[in-house]
Amino acid sequence: MHKSAITHVSLFLMIGILIILVPFTIINFPNVKAQEYGAYDDYDDDMYSTYPTEVNKYECRTGTFEGFFVSSVEFCKHLKFDKDDGRKDNSRDNNRTGTQGTPGPPGPQGPQGIQGPPGPAGGQTGSQGPPGPPGIPGPQGERGLTGLTGPIGPASTVPGPQGSMGFNGTNGVNGTQGPQGERGPMGFNGTNGVNGTQGPQGIQGQQGPPGITQLNDTNTYSVTKNVINTQTTFSAGQAICDQGDFVVNGGFIINVLTGGPEGIYEDLNRPILLPFAAGWEVSLIPFPGSVTQSVNYNVNAICFDNPPLRP
Repeated sequence: MHKSAITHVSLFLMIGILIILVPFTIINFPNVKAQEYGAYDDYDDDMYSTYPTEVNKYECRTGTFEGFFVSSVEFCKHLKFDKDDGRKDNSRDNNRTGTQGTPGPPGPQGPQGIQGPPGPAGGQTGSQGPPGPPGIPGPQGERGLTGLTGPIGPASTVPGPQGSMGFNGTNGVNGTQGPQGERGPMGFNGTNGVNGTQGPQGIQGQQGPPGITQLNDTNTYSVTKNVINTQTTFSAGQAICDQGDFVVNGGFIINVLTGGPEGIYEDLNRPILLPFAAGWEVSLIPFPGSVTQSVNYNVNAICFDNPPLRP
């Protein structure tokens, strides 16, 4: 009774397991050839390449595909292939190694691969190391060409040392007399010297001619200057003595008055001051707006005749 129950239970379990496994038997796995871990020849040519493509992006550094580009890094793992598993060629079931064939010709150069993304940034730059020991000096190089002469530098303000005296040169030819230079400014007055001793009495000189003791027409003469002044045009009339003579006296005489004498005023009536006593000057001017329109007068000067006398 118990055995029959156990048998029925076991049967139901096996049937349930088969029902669960049935769907997996009809699933198609077209891209799992690389995971069957069969012989190396079971892989398609498009599952690996010698250059990167849109599908094969990863280069294997180890494993069976070392040096090739594959679509997944799973193919780069060390895979152990059994030469007898999954072989369809009956000649390989005999576990015999054939002779090595001749190598095929090299394939064409593949296209340039896509630029990979930049790697992570490196660390910070380390501190500079200590300087190395100085090297052995190199041999003396050849002498270079002489450079161009540089521009003349500014004159030095520091005088150089005194040179030794040179030999006396021969006397040159006397030059022509230069023009007279301008007179220099007068120097300062020197200090008065010490008075000298009194000299001896000189010889009595001869008696000179007698001087002038009186003024008369023999040693004086007169000078006259006519002047006409108006209310708008006027000037001082000057009667001037000969050069070197001296004015003694002077005055004026009115010759003609136009309009009447009520409007005249005397501006000047004196000896000329510059040069001193060189003559006599008089200025008679009609008042502006007065009845006197003009005045005609003479300026008279009496001069002393110094030698040389007038003829």
